[in-house]
Amino acid sequence: MQLCYVYLVPLAIGYALGSISFAIISCRLIAGVDPREVGSRNPGTANVYQNVSKTAGWITGIFDIAKGLGAVAIAHLITDDPVGWGLAGIGSVVGHCWPVWFGFRGGKGGGPVFGALCGLIPLEIWTAIWVFLIIYTIVRHLGFPKRFTPLLLVPLMLAAPALALHLGRPLAVVLVAWANLGLVVIVYLASFFVRRGRPATRGTAASDVAPAAGAAREPRA
Repeated sequence: MQLCYVYLVPLAIGYALGSISFAIISCRLIAGVDPREVGSRNPGTANVYQNVSKTAGWITGIFDIAKGLGAVAIAHLITDDPVGWGLAGIGSVVGHCWPVWFGFRGGKGGGPVFGALCGLIPLEIWTAIWVFLIIYTIVRHLGFPKRFTPLLLVPLMLAAPALALHLGRPLAVVLVAWANLGLVVIVYLASFFVRRGRPATRGTAASDVAPAAGAAREPRA
């Protein structure tokens, strides 16, 4: 019973929070479209911001991060075991990727995992973010190609748990942080290879979808 309370409850709470797709909710409320049918068809911050609405993009990004952070924060109230904290973060990522409320068609977990890591190793994660911003600023001012600069964030994020270990964080905290990151890396790689194996298709723009939906609802004269 104790095992269920310490591990399964945080996991279930994380999954329930992660399953709330703010991308789908905000896009439907603001633009009347489903982000899974627009642009890259991914209900994530980048696709929503670029192809639907900047406002919806900001809402998606902030609340996706809040899902992971909130899950870990609740887990802290439930248990002192770092494994339970990590399982709450993993649950939020799994729920985000396969949301029970939205037909198990979700995003890739970038927002929730960032939030979860902010709850697990906040100092180390923000150190990685600041290092990335400094590098990005230097690259931008020197005129180097910026296309691949965001990829630097991946090794920096993966290195954050190693920094946490160096700073004396408990090994369990470091391992669950790596587990959260590893899950998202697997999801991104799987998504990449699945897209490569399919014919090149792309969703319509939100500006095309919304008028069509409106026309469909308009009664005939």
